[in-house]
Parts: sequence; C-alpha cells; structure tokens
Amino acid sequence: MTQAPQRRMVFPGTRNSATIYDTDTLGIASGSAALLDKAARYADAGHLEAPLTDDELAALHRVHDALDRLEAPSPLTNDPAAVTRLNVGNTYHCNMGCTYCYNELDIKDRKGSEVPAGMSLETARATVDALIAQSGTERTLSMIFIGGEPLLERPVLVETIDYARERAAAHGKRMNVSVYTNGTMMNPAVIRWADENEVSLVVSLDGPPVLNTRRVYLTSGAPTSAAVLRNMRRLVRDSTQDILRVRAVATEGANLVALHKYFLDLGFNEIHVQPMYDEHGIDTVSEEDSIGLLEWYRENLLAGTVLSVLPFEGFLERLMWRGKAVASWYPCSAGRSALGVGPDGKVYPCHHFLEETDFELGDVRKGLPIVEVRKPFFQRVDEREPCRSCWARHACGGECYHRAHAAGAGYTGVLPQTCRSRKSMIGLTIELFADLAQHRPDVLRRVVMKDYSRPEPNWAAYDYPDLSPYLAAPA
Repeated sequence: MTQAPQRRMVFPGTRNSATIYDTDTLGIASGSAALLDKAARYADAGHLEAPLTDDELAALHRVHDALDRLEAPSPLTNDPAAVTRLNVGNTYHCNMGCTYCYNELDIKDRKGSEVPAGMSLETARATVDALIAQSGTERTLSMIFIGGEPLLERPVLVETIDYARERAAAHGKRMNVSVYTNGTMMNPAVIRWADENEVSLVVSLDGPPVLNTRRVYLTSGAPTSAAVLRNMRRLVRDSTQDILRVRAVATEGANLVALHKYFLDLGFNEIHVQPMYDEHGIDTVSEEDSIGLLEWYRENLLAGTVLSVLPFEGFLERLMWRGKAVASWYPCSAGRSALGVGPDGKVYPCHHFLEETDFELGDVRKGLPIVEVRKPFFQRVDEREPCRSCWARHACGGECYHRAHAAGAGYTGVLPQTCRSRKSMIGLTIELFADLAQHRPDVLRRVVMKDYSRPEPNWAAYDYPDLSPYLAAPA
C-alpha cells in the first residue's frame, strides 16, 4: 500500500525562525520557530501535546490559511505535442581522453570511440528540418551541440547553425544555440564567431591543473589545463555575452565551496558541477559540502551577486514557478519536449542514451517521433514509485532516467543514496527561498529570469595550480 505523502514540512531556521513548506502547492511561509514547531506537531498528527493558546492558534491559522489560499498546481499532461529542443551529438570524436566520458560507458552498444565519422551536413540539415517541422505553434527552439568535441567538426557545425537560424526565421521562430566544448579549440576566431552569431559556448573544466589533470588529458597523453585556461581567459576577457558558462565533474576529494569560488574568480556566472556516475552508481555530495556550498551561495545572493549554482538554482526555479515548471513534474524534459540525436541521425530520449539501441526512437530523416512513441520514455513524478509519496517530489522531479538506468535501477527507478542527499539539499533550498523572498525578492526574480551578475575576474586565479588559496588554513 502506497504511503500518503506528508502535506506540510517544517524546517528549522536561524535566529528562532523556521520555514513551513506545502508539498502540494509548493507554498512557503516563514515565522516563529516555536509556532511552526507546533504546526509540525499538529498539522498531520493529532493533538498529542499541550494545546495552543488562543493567540497561538490564531497565528497558526493565519499561516495555514495563507498556504491554503495558494491553489495547488495542475498536473501537466503526459501528452505534449511538440519537441522544442534537440541535444545533437554531431561527433563523438574528441582530442581528450576523459576517464569518466559517458560515451564510453560499458552499457553502450557502440562506444563513441568506435564510431568512425561525425554528422554529415545532409543529416545535420535533416535534424534542423525535423525539429522545425513538428514544432507547431512553439516560437522558441533550441539546439545544443555536444560531443565528443563539437568544434572538431567546425565547418559542418557552422553551416548547420547558419541553416538552422535561416529556417527558423523563415517560419517565424527563434533558434537558440549552445555548443559544449572542452576549451582546447576555443581560439579567438571561435570566440568572435560565437559572439557574432549568438552562440553560447559552454566550457568544461574540472578545476585548477592539479584537479583537472587527474582524469582529463589529451589523447596524446599531454596535460590540457594550460591551453584550456588560456582560452577561457580570452573568453572571459573578450566575450560580450552576459552569461559565461562552465561545467565540471566533481573529482574525489575536491572542496566544492573552494571549487565554486575558483570558477567565480575566473569570471564565470553559470557554474554547474555535476557528480560522476557510471554502471556502479553515482557519487553523492556530503551533507557538510551541501551546507557549505549553500551558505556560500546564500551569501552571494543576499549581497546581490546573482549566480547559477546547481542544484540550488534548479530548486529555486521550481519553487518560484509553483508547479508550472516541467521540472516540478519530471526530472528533465527528456522524451517529453527534448530528444537526443546521434551523428548518424538516430533519435533517443536524450543525449545520454546515444548508441543504446534499446532506446532508439527513430531517425531524423523520417521526422521526429510522435508523442505516442515518446510517451513510454517520460513519467510524472507523482506516478513513479516511491517518489509519489515523497514530500520533496515537486521540488525534485525524480531521478535522472539515464543515471537510474546506468546504475541498474531501471529507467524510472531511484537511487536511495542520491534521494537522501537531494532531499537534504531541497530542505536547505526551501529555507534559502524564504530568506530571499523576505529580504531580496529582486534577486529571486533575477535568478529565475537568468539575469546573472557579470563578476569581475581575479586574473591571478588563472595561475593557481590548486584550490589552496580558497581553503582555510588548519587551526
């Protein structure tokens, strides 16, 4: 028998305050810790302890009435008509040999290194045409080019993006474009091209050289950090784009707060550090690291420095949109409104499933799969077990389909250790949301609108060999 989800959660805060969270409406209220502690005791359980005074009851009713007036978000249908984003693996070729590359996982039927060629121009154009053909009334579309290293196929990449923009404009649509890169080929000409054509470059770097060279190296065996950092310095110095984006895989023993401080000093304002995962599971973030990172993020936001830091920004967005975000009901848009496309034009639920034949959904030359074909590959969080009874379900959205599949938990399965870590981080983010709503609502709006601050770089950081400048000296 499925356990009914807890309706109200109370999180103790600081300075004798606490936050109450409605799991159905995503409503949040803060107030006296003593009062909200009583709310926790009485909201779902019986009156097991001393009754509240008349004044306390009145105050408690005001809190609950405010939450009750918030209409619960309507569940999203499982029948979206249009795909609006394609994650395009235009090549698996790469000049690096990262030991954690998901294109080389043993669950792949064909590893990326075994695929002989990148995407042809004919297939690339068919990919663009397929996206536009089924987009219906949607006006904003996205193409995200991943690798391998997409810039190794630069001539076809450039021509594909030009074609995508022309075709989108001819249909009255806008085509947003991002290109992931390991940074080695991000020379001044590429940076100028990206700025002139509104292409967002997303740079991968695991940290300063001591961290980055643990698992990231050129296929020749040579280290990569010097070339990547030189090109990142150019990007930060010369780019006119408002959002500068960096991605990292957390390496063992890395201090997360120090790593984020490092990336901020480099001049980046969208900092996404992901755990490594493979067939054996997913690395989890310790509670100590979570608390430290959130406190650093809180300090920056309250001071008016608006950054994107995962996973906290995603949780804030879901809370802000009050159930209207797709990610409040699903772990992501995979299969629902986004798909992955391999170099040969084969279509998958997302780019992580490329070259896994059990998840092939079609071929772009025949158009994108209709929703009836896609439907088995996305499921609402309130239909997943045990997610449907979890208090954090709408702030979480559920486990990543590919991470669950790769770890042997099934396509819509869960990873208990990851669940525990995520619920801890969601609870901390709810408190942060209440703080921002009370003290810096302007910052909260900027986070959701992705109106990030453009930090002043600390150019000396580009020469740091490790994270020691950001670590407190031992007592």
